[in-house]
Amino acid sequence: MDKNLYLNEYHYLFRSRHYKHGGAYGGSSENGTCATVSTVKAFGYGTDNVDNRFKINFYADTVLVDGKKIYLDNGKPLVYMPLELKLNLSDSPYKQTAGARVGKYEVDRTAYSDGRQVDNDIVLFRYGDALLMETEAKVRNGEDGSIELNAIRDRVGMPHVEANLDNILKERLLELVWEGWRRQDLIRFGKYTKEYDQRTPLEKESTGFTTVFPIPQRCLDLNKKLKQNPSY
Repeated sequence: MDKNLYLNEYHYLFRSRHYKHGGAYGGSSENGTCATVSTVKAFGYGTDNVDNRFKINFYADTVLVDGKKIYLDNGKPLVYMPLELKLNLSDSPYKQTAGARVGKYEVDRTAYSDGRQVDNDIVLFRYGDALLMETEAKVRNGEDGSIELNAIRDRVGMPHVEANLDNILKERLLELVWEGWRRQDLIRFGKYTKEYDQRTPLEKESTGFTTVFPIPQRCLDLNKKLKQNPSY
């Protein structure tokens, strides 16, 4: 597994929680990374049909640590507001509490360096991912992938859905959120450059240039036969 991917996954916890939230676990936090509005809506947040994985994957609403509320400097309890996320929160009363935060990985209170070097297991290989790859391959080949897709939903007590590409992409979000797959999934399904939430496509992004990375200048300097990828 890529060492940087491993570090990024577990830095999510440190980067995501509010300062007071990290402090309640005996460390600190940066109050940053959170889920997009489209992500929490995909989980059914705010409806009567919330996916059973939502509470496993996110901190949302009133936060409790060891069964106790966490209080902000103004004396109010810490409440994350998943639907109040905006690109610019400067004038928002929720600028420190907007967005659902990372809750998927176990908090390791024995970790050192402010909780950033956790000691618990990391995701090396997921059977759920293997099943989702199999159902996708079957559907793309014109076969029925419903057994594999709904085996995952059975595990979490969610109703069966039709095995089509839209449902498979959504299920990959529900099952693999915070595991570092979303960008490549969106590229493979042809949706990475589309507009969503408050995201506006970049100029010329319809060409697909953002689905690849720019070649570093140092590499271009070392090999004059290389040509920079278009639009960079």
